[in-house]
Amino acid sequence: MPPANFQQLSNFIWSVAELLRGPYRPSIKATDSKLEAVERRVMELLWEVTS
Repeated sequence: MPPANFQQLSNFIWSVAELLRGPYRPSIKATDSKLEAVERRVMELLWEVTS
């Protein structure tokens, strides 16, 4: 496969992946709230271990 065709195919695959990923991408707010809960729990565990 010539490099030009490979690059075109690669670009096409990535564009389809971006289209599919868009609707299924989790909202940032949901991710942030989960991270805050994990961070809080890690800090609690560290406090228990070091106390």
